[in-house]
Amino acid sequence: ESELPVNAWQGDAIYVNHFIDSAIELISRAKETIYSEYGHAKAHLKPEAMVLRSKMFQLHIIDVDDFDKTDNIWLDKASISGGWTTKRSFSNLQRRLLHAMFTNDQ
Repeated sequence: ESELPVNAWQGDAIYVNHFIDSAIELISRAKETIYSEYGHAKAHLKPEAMVLRSKMFQLHIIDVDDFDKTDNIWLDKASISGGWTTKRSFSNLQRRLLHAMFTNDQ
């Protein structure tokens, strides 16, 4: 297991924290733009509409090992939200993103 070079950005906690903060802000701005495009801009919504709006990006993570194929309730939920993925797929996505961040690989 190799260590990071002394001058690697991944080892600079302050830089990494600012990087993550900027990424979160960018995602928030992108989501707000999508909400506005779909007529759900935050400025003019009632509380009930804010609840529905929050479900637009909800991701459902299902465990296919404990999954009853005859029960499609998750599919109904996913069709009105951000979608669905499996636990294994989501875990692999996390691993690939962390790898890309640490190696600066695309």
